[in-house]
Amino acid sequence: MISESIYRNIPRVPISHLQKVSDAFSLASVSDFSPDGDRDSPGIAWQRISRAVLMRDHYSCRICGNGSFGEVNSSHSFSKHHLAVQVHHVIPRSAGGTDSFKNLITLCEDCHRKTFKGGYSGIPVSSQMSLDWADERINLCLPLEVAAMLSLPHRKTIISNFSRVLDDSTGARTATIASGSVMECALLSLRRGRYLEIVGKLAEDFELDNYETFMISERLRETTCRVLSSDRGYFL
Repeated sequence: MISESIYRNIPRVPISHLQKVSDAFSLASVSDFSPDGDRDSPGIAWQRISRAVLMRDHYSCRICGNGSFGEVNSSHSFSKHHLAVQVHHVIPRSAGGTDSFKNLITLCEDCHRKTFKGGYSGIPVSSQMSLDWADERINLCLPLEVAAMLSLPHRKTIISNFSRVLDDSTGARTATIASGSVMECALLSLRRGRYLEIVGKLAEDFELDNYETFMISERLRETTCRVLSSDRGYFL
């Protein structure tokens, strides 16, 4: 079964914005953080990468969106202010985590403190589940032919920066992230119970083990949408 992850519910940063960060800091490759963290990529000098991560994340907490300024006690007659966000290691340095884009994410001070509740967890955790959890609607993108095969009510939509590819070894079609490309898919809006039922079946039938969240343009507004994946690629 595909398990929930607070990090996988965070929409991925658009490729176009990653390129802006790359240009601003003269870095050959800039990526979004990985929900699994990173122990393998070479690190970048902290002063440089921490500033680049803040720009990548729009100087705001990727969990709650807070990007406010906070006060700092000062010996002067006026209060100093600072941006109340911090760059956080998904895997801590003490556990082998690197100073790389995949292992760093911007959190506000409150979300950052939650990572240390009950010992370092690597992610902001909360023991309280909201009352509307079961009624929450989740948007799910699927291949058009799969939605039709399962007779699932859906509407066609376009998802940007994705391109379909054929795996010659297996004959299976998957999708890959490709800057500037667009592709059609089926968009389903599901209550959580129905979402878990459908995803459980798909995960078993198609050997899916994960998901990521993307922003898509729907009816003149931005919508979050989950895309299922396996070790072969995205299920689109």
